[in-house]
Amino acid sequence: MKNSKIILLFFVVFFVSNACNTTSNEDEVDYAPGEVLISLEDGVKEADIIPRIEELELEWKEYFENLGVALIGVPVGEEKMWVEKLEKEPMIRNAQLNREVEQRGSR
Repeated sequence: MKNSKIILLFFVVFFVSNACNTTSNEDEVDYAPGEVLISLEDGVKEADIIPRIEELELEWKEYFENLGVALIGVPVGEEKMWVEKLEKEPMIRNAQLNREVEQRGSR
């Protein structure tokens, strides 16, 4: 449960910071190797997209239904290429690198 809350918080921070920061250099930001985040188009369900992800020989890692976001496993070193390819898929609204954030302090 604690991990789910941390992941959920990460997604919220990620999408808000991504929307607000239009001048960042992607190469200066660390991201999780072998992982890409996708958001689904309205009306697309997990069962709709999983077969397509498998056709692409990628790994469906986890789905956060309340956010409409999925964590996809891709080959390490090919993350940026897969972001570009996945964004062209009709059921996918957005694809992003899974950026790592530093957790400062804990309560």
